[in-house]
Amino acid sequence: MRHGMLLLGLALVAGCQGSRQQHDPGEEAAIVKVEQLEGRVHYDEGRQGMIPVVKVDYSGTYVGDDALVPLKSFTQLEEVDLAGTRVTDRGLQHLKSVPSLKRLRVHRTRLSSEGLQELQRALPQLVIVR
Repeated sequence: MRHGMLLLGLALVAGCQGSRQQHDPGEEAAIVKVEQLEGRVHYDEGRQGMIPVVKVDYSGTYVGDDALVPLKSFTQLEEVDLAGTRVTDRGLQHLKSVPSLKRLRVHRTRLSSEGLQELQRALPQLVIVR
């Protein structure tokens, strides 16, 4: 019985490690960076093969413009929540390199209408929620 419980525990640990490795290797460093900045990363686990990052939530954190740099690594990123952050128009330049981005939440930020309009021109499919 004891031996069986040990094997079950090892199988669970191996399964958890295996699921973490299903992310695109190019995204791993970016995931770590986002999480170090207290951002929350959401995945689309319903897709086959590699599990892509589809949402990054920085809401309520004190991140600034540099927090958006790692987001360029997420090739299937669809949503970013910046509500209540210190991100400025300068940081929006990094999001122009994320063509898959569909939704951006920006209430309680330092972003100007001009900066958001410029981003909207670069990413016409983007819905900006203020």
